[in-house]
Amino acid sequence: MPSKGKPETHNDSAHASINTEASTKQSDSPASDGTKAASNKGKSTQKTIDFSKPFADNPERNKKISIAARIIFISIVYILCTEIHASIIHLEEVQKLIKAPENTPNEILETINDIRNTFSLLGLFLIILIIAFASCFAKMIMDFLDKYPQRVFVAIVSLGGILAFSIPQYLYSFKFIGETKDITTSLLTVTGGILAVFTLLKTHQKNEIDEEKFEHEKIIHNEHKKDREEEVRAQKRQFNKTIKQESYKFYKERIRQIHAERRSRYTKAIEQLADEKAVTRLGGIYTLVGLVDEWLADEDVKDLKTRIKEGQIIINNLCSYIRSPFIFAENREIIEKAATLQVYSGNLNEDKAKLREEQEIRQTIFREISVRLANLTDDSSTDKFWSKFNYNFSKSNIFYNLNELTFCNPNFSNTEFNGPANFTGSRFLGKAIFKNTIFNSEAYMSDSKSAKTIFEGDADFTGSIFKGNATFKNATFNSSAYFSDIDLAKTTFKSEVDFTGATFIGDATFRNTTFTLAATLSSEYSSRTNFKAGSDFSLSTFSHNANFSNVNFYQYSNFELTSFRGSAKFVKTNFYGPAQFSIWGGPQYSQEYSFSGDANFTDAYFKEGASFTERYFEKNAVFRNAIFEGPAHFAEGKITNSGIFTNTTFKDSSRFILYNFGIYADFKDAKFSTNKTHEFDRAQNINLGSVPIGIAWPQNPIPAGSCYGFSCSWASKTKRFIVTSGPAK
Repeated sequence: MPSKGKPETHNDSAHASINTEASTKQSDSPASDGTKAASNKGKSTQKTIDFSKPFADNPERNKKISIAARIIFISIVYILCTEIHASIIHLEEVQKLIKAPENTPNEILETINDIRNTFSLLGLFLIILIIAFASCFAKMIMDFLDKYPQRVFVAIVSLGGILAFSIPQYLYSFKFIGETKDITTSLLTVTGGILAVFTLLKTHQKNEIDEEKFEHEKIIHNEHKKDREEEVRAQKRQFNKTIKQESYKFYKERIRQIHAERRSRYTKAIEQLADEKAVTRLGGIYTLVGLVDEWLADEDVKDLKTRIKEGQIIINNLCSYIRSPFIFAENREIIEKAATLQVYSGNLNEDKAKLREEQEIRQTIFREISVRLANLTDDSSTDKFWSKFNYNFSKSNIFYNLNELTFCNPNFSNTEFNGPANFTGSRFLGKAIFKNTIFNSEAYMSDSKSAKTIFEGDADFTGSIFKGNATFKNATFNSSAYFSDIDLAKTTFKSEVDFTGATFIGDATFRNTTFTLAATLSSEYSSRTNFKAGSDFSLSTFSHNANFSNVNFYQYSNFELTSFRGSAKFVKTNFYGPAQFSIWGGPQYSQEYSFSGDANFTDAYFKEGASFTERYFEKNAVFRNAIFEGPAHFAEGKITNSGIFTNTTFKDSSRFILYNFGIYADFKDAKFSTNKTHEFDRAQNINLGSVPIGIAWPQNPIPAGSCYGFSCSWASKTKRFIVTSGPAK
């Protein structure tokens, strides 16, 4: 027998087993205690009946149902009392009917029928109220049914049995019915129906418990499944992490081995550069150049700066090899020009072979670099980075040709070139530095149009010495060109120099440059040399002839304090910007910085004017057919021999104040604008004519043979101008 107060059914045991299993699984999985406790909330089989809230869990609702239950209970009591009272009256009336004679009054029968009807109606109300009253205790009844199902069933059966015998007996006693078996049977049937309903409820409750158990087990299963899946994922993550770690370690080790092998090859290549055999040294160079490409293409090294740094180390070694001395460098020309053994003190054939081998090796370095720099515009993974290196060839001794190559920011400062320096057809990317460089023989910096040299960036030759002829024919300077600047960076051309056909896109600075022999910037029979920006030849010395014929100066040109000690030719030269030939220092400076030879400006064109103030011409000064669109200033200057201004045109003002025209001055057919001022005050050795007829503008006298306006002639007999057309406007 079950003990008192304990669950007594199989369902109760099921609840207990569910609770036990849940507790066990919760203890097995402490990590999921919170989740499982929440899921099992309210599912414990050890339920307790809360008598403080018999109607509902909600206090407000519990209060309302309690009031309703009291009202219903009072109504039930009232109806019961009424029913009892009706039963008593019914009994009395029936007894009267029994005692009455045969002819029973209808009044008694009607009274009995009314009482019975009233009793039946009140009975119906009573049943409804009892059901309503019982529904108020539905929560408590269900709790009892859940906790004590057997007792509830026994109570219902007992109550049904009692009512099945008591109600018929009550109705029989008060003469509402005759026989009681039919109504007893009916009541027992109703009781059975009630039991059947409770059985269905219990079955439904069991199904709900089973469903709850199933859902609970499903939740636990899903939680375990999630735990297992999470465990599998964690193992997978750990496995992948381990694989990645091992792969990374393998990758790092592989990279380390590659870099170690690369550095080993680098060390061996450096050793090869010091080998006596030329072929070994040459192999070392190719290895080093290849290593640079490998570093630049090495995407395993993510930082580009690191790759360039590694490449720069190798480039530094190659440049160091270029800077290294060579025993036959200074004797290059002697060895190359020696034709017989008698004129050479050493082993001519052996020395020639060594010289050629070393020339080939060093030229190979430049060629390999050039090939990669020349491909900068191509879609190359490595060549585009070669322009980022520093190429330091300073203090080198160059004894080989470097023509038709591509350079990028080369530094040849303080370098000495033995034998001809040949850069024809080359291209300089970035800045080309030749500061304080010595060219001991010819310097072929550029030549014909097919072999012209291009300087893409600044070209700096300040402080350099060209001992042999220097050729810059058709060279293109796309940026500034510095051939000299201040006294400490004076450039000297000790032999002839030729810039015919050259183009200067940026400023060209020849300040304080010395031209010992003939300097040809261009000639009247060659292609023009073009100075697209400013040009500065101030303080320069042309010790021999200087030829600027056929040159185009598109912006300012500065020849202040420039000394021309030979002839100076500016034939067909175009000055589109201001031309400055002034001295500005008095007679002493004018004498020191003079045109010592003939100065020829025939057919020269001065668009914005020219200033020759205080400039001395020690011999002849020829401005035949020259055109001055802007002001022409010759004040306080001097021409020692002849000053030829034949057919010269002055379209703006002219100033010859205190000018000394020397032995002979010719202004025949020179033309002076009528609406500008022309001053010849206190000019010496010049015959001035009278002011022409018909000129409205107040003008000063101009040299005989010249005229105002641009269509006139001179009457030699009357010594007056004959104006043939109106003045130019």
